[in-house]
Order: sequence, then C-alpha cells, then structure tokens
Amino acid sequence: SFTHPYMRVVGSNSNINITANPQIAAGPNQKVLTLYGVGSTITIENGDGVATMGSDSFSIGSGNSITFIYNTSDLAWKETSRFSGEGAG
Repeated sequence: SFTHPYMRVVGSNSNINITANPQIAAGPNQKVLTLYGVGSTITIENGDGVATMGSDSFSIGSGNSITFIYNTSDLAWKETSRFSGEGAG
C-alpha cells in the first residue's frame, strides 16, 4: 500500500518491462496515482490490473509520467493521462 499520490519510478540503469500480476498493487476505489520516470525506461503494459488508454503500452522514461485512478469494480488502475517529452499526453 502507498500513501502518496505520486511515485518516482527508478530502474536499474537498463530498460524494464513490468511482468508482475498485478503490475501495480491494488488501491482503494478512486485513488489517484501518478508515476514519474527517473533514469531507466520502465514499460507499463495494458492488462494485469492496468487499463491504458487505447490499450497501448507506455514507456515511462526520464521526465515522463502517467496517471491512473483505481476502479474497484474492474480491479484495475485506469489511465487518465500520460506525458512524454515527445508531446503525447
């Protein structure tokens, strides 16, 4: 469980693809979570407790962010927005 509405996501100096199920631990209904990338690129895939917009994966690189809201009915973190240095968001 976490108490902050945002988290810095730091890798191990190499690209990481999260394969855990769920990718992000469940939260209380309507909990908002923003992940900010620092350093390594970490990829979040659609599925396994995460529902990304358009079912597209998102790579959280340094300076990128993605925001979710938890939905207990679907048991999933639903993406609400994303930002990358390339202007997507």
